[in-house]
Amino acid sequence: METIVFNNENLWIGHLGRSFVIISFISALLAAMAFAWHTHYKKKEDVALAKGIFGLHLISVVGILGTLFYIIYNHLYEYNYAWQHSSNNLPLRYMISSFWSGQEGSFLLWLFWTAILGAALTFKKSEWRSPVMAVIMLCQAVLASMLLGIEIPVLNDFMFGSSPFQLLREVNPDVIYMPELDQFGLAKADYLHLITDGNSLNPLLQNYWMVIHPPTLFLGFASTVVPFAFAIAGLWTKQYKQWVKPALPWASFSGLVLGAGIIMGAFWAYESLTFGGYWAWDPVENASLIPWLVLIAGLHVMVINRSTGNSLGLAYVLIMGAFILVLYASFLTRSGILGDSSVHSFTDLGLTQQLLVFVLLFLVLPVLFSFKKSKEKIIYGSTIIALLVLNILAGKFFTGINLVFLITSGVLFARNFSKNLPHSPHDESSYSREFWMFIGSLILFLSAVQILFTTSIPVFNKITAQFGGFFKWLANLTGVQTFEKMGAGTVNAPLDIISHFNNFQIWFAIIMAVLSGLVQFLTYKKTTGKNFGKWSGYTFAISLFVTAIFIFIFHLHYNKQEFDLKNYISYLIFLFSATFAIVGNIIFMAKALRWKWKLSGSSVAHVGFGLMLMGILVSSSKKNVISENQIYTYGDKMNKQETRETIALFQNQPHQMQEYLVTYAKDTAIEPDHYYRIDYYDTLRKKSFSLKPNVQFRNGSIASSNPDTKHYLTRDVFTYLIQVPDFDENEFLEDSVYFLQQGDTIFSNQSMVKLIDVKKVLADTVESLKTLKGFELYVARLAVTKMDSTVIATPTFVISSTGKGDPIPSFAEFAGVKFEYTPGEDDNGNMVHRFQTWVKPQRYVLMRAIVFPYINLVWLGTIVMLVGFGLSFSRRRKENTR
Repeated sequence: METIVFNNENLWIGHLGRSFVIISFISALLAAMAFAWHTHYKKKEDVALAKGIFGLHLISVVGILGTLFYIIYNHLYEYNYAWQHSSNNLPLRYMISSFWSGQEGSFLLWLFWTAILGAALTFKKSEWRSPVMAVIMLCQAVLASMLLGIEIPVLNDFMFGSSPFQLLREVNPDVIYMPELDQFGLAKADYLHLITDGNSLNPLLQNYWMVIHPPTLFLGFASTVVPFAFAIAGLWTKQYKQWVKPALPWASFSGLVLGAGIIMGAFWAYESLTFGGYWAWDPVENASLIPWLVLIAGLHVMVINRSTGNSLGLAYVLIMGAFILVLYASFLTRSGILGDSSVHSFTDLGLTQQLLVFVLLFLVLPVLFSFKKSKEKIIYGSTIIALLVLNILAGKFFTGINLVFLITSGVLFARNFSKNLPHSPHDESSYSREFWMFIGSLILFLSAVQILFTTSIPVFNKITAQFGGFFKWLANLTGVQTFEKMGAGTVNAPLDIISHFNNFQIWFAIIMAVLSGLVQFLTYKKTTGKNFGKWSGYTFAISLFVTAIFIFIFHLHYNKQEFDLKNYISYLIFLFSATFAIVGNIIFMAKALRWKWKLSGSSVAHVGFGLMLMGILVSSSKKNVISENQIYTYGDKMNKQETRETIALFQNQPHQMQEYLVTYAKDTAIEPDHYYRIDYYDTLRKKSFSLKPNVQFRNGSIASSNPDTKHYLTRDVFTYLIQVPDFDENEFLEDSVYFLQQGDTIFSNQSMVKLIDVKKVLADTVESLKTLKGFELYVARLAVTKMDSTVIATPTFVISSTGKGDPIPSFAEFAGVKFEYTPGEDDNGNMVHRFQTWVKPQRYVLMRAIVFPYINLVWLGTIVMLVGFGLSFSRRRKENTR
């Protein structure tokens, strides 16, 4: 085999990075074992050792981060990650974004945040430290394994993880065989001479929200492991109830941060994407929302348990379920299983099996610790290992066997919980706060299940296709076509996916809003009927009155052309429930809490929830597409609705769009962005403003289109481009050839052109052509008239002393026409005048513009809700330290 020593490669930094990855993986495993050892034997020296190993792990994780950023920052394109996700002209903020734009970088981000959270737990003395950290370090070991990138020969060269330090020539071996190497006389070893720039960051990710959204979201993902680990620790140490108190602040923290990450993603979608909104029920969006909903349900149940001792089993299930759903979300978005059903999922890096093991490991971990006797744990654990070895040796995933094992595990888990968990001696009264909080938590959980079910259709297809024969038999037996599709793995998601989710989720939201406004007036254990009736009655009456005012403010009057009656009624119920949530919690804060903000976290969060629902309703139902088109058609590129909502704007030609007079003024290129200035004049309010939506090109076509928005207190004017001019501003296109006689008139580019005369003169007599002294000229004079203006164009034909001729063109810039004149003779010897015309094509953009009324209520609501989470986190943290 040919051995090549490649020139100019900085291999040392890659070796250093790979070393840090291996150290982080091994140290995570050792730390998990050390903390587990201390949990079992309780020796002081063991915990010191565990803390030391964790310290080494933390240093190695920071080391991976540092080396990868060094590679990106210094444009070391010999490394595939840097070449694939960055480029020379990226500003520093987008270099930071490129850091986590690939799968390996996002795993690293997750690893980093979990290490930071682990540090907060490790260096704080607590009886829960060792069992909790053992679970967290097991998670760290799995995360670190995703970055190993090591081939295992005994497993048919199975690639264990994907390293961010892979060289470009390792990933793309063809790079050293580029034909350009021979062309420039370079050897294979000098291939880096031709790799002068990177592939750059995906244009959609070049947005400031992408600098802060992924770190926040991954901190939220990472933090869900902490309450999960406390729940496992409760089972492990048989302190079945005690784990709730220390886990509660962490669950509040997760709810706060994960919620903030999701909202930032919605901001990014609104600012950067062109689907005209902030939420499209995209599978990747859903994948982050589902664990958050389950986590919030779990948080409520933990509060119930703290106050009454009830609902312990459900608290376990929801808190552990939230973390497992985070892992499932990771599997969905990174395995490639979503295919084309999501606009921003990762492609498969060959980690599907490893991701699946990640999910299954933490799915069976609670079952393992739910056994009370060591013997049962050993039998169950041995079964897991045997099953894992069987799958590995066979080189495939035995779907049937594994499914049976998982179903059996679920049954055992339920049995163990029923048998081992302490049960509250008190029955919950249906007239108590805990009962309705429990109902509210179930509604949240059902909401998550509905989203999970539809989002998981591609996964179901993969599973049911494994049992094709069975489903085919069912289809033949029952005649149900769905069974046939299940057997073929071709069940499709609903065509109108947004309406599908909205139709379900609107009712979940209504119930949750009403409960959040009502439950505050109930007390734990049992409520006094008189007070509850009094305050709930006041809330109902005030909410009814305020709803009527909001109908007037938001222009939500019934209109047959605008609303279907059935939808209108559901909108009114939705508006009332949102108002009820706001009013009920404000009254509660005023009367019961006396505006004590430290105790008002849940009420503030519920007010924010109500405001957010109100904003969603008004901004969606009253959304107004102002770029209404009744003139142009765009062929097969657009469907009827898209055609109806897309207007063609010609440069410098104002167009009336409802109350706005809109003009495409000019465009400017600040690479890699191309900005198009759109001037708006609001004829009602007599105000002007300009928007600059931009696009980025890649390989000659639009790679991304970024909207621009004018924000007002009560509305947003949202504008984005569908198509932009694909020719240079000074470019002329060949138009036509005309043979004219004096006085003849033609029309070119919407201008009238009349041949005045043609004169033969010497160049000496023409001031601008005196350099052609001695040459004869034929000078044609053309009157070019457009609107009220006329100019004279003088295309000229020069005859040299040798008799050869050359045309000198003339431009009529204001009309966008270029003329070239050539004299000649016809067959009868008569003089003819030939004119060639070129025209400057009229520049235009295809644009959509939408007015979102009161969209600020959405953002205000989410911010208020997060403030409420912050207050709750602060309160629970203080309670935990007492």
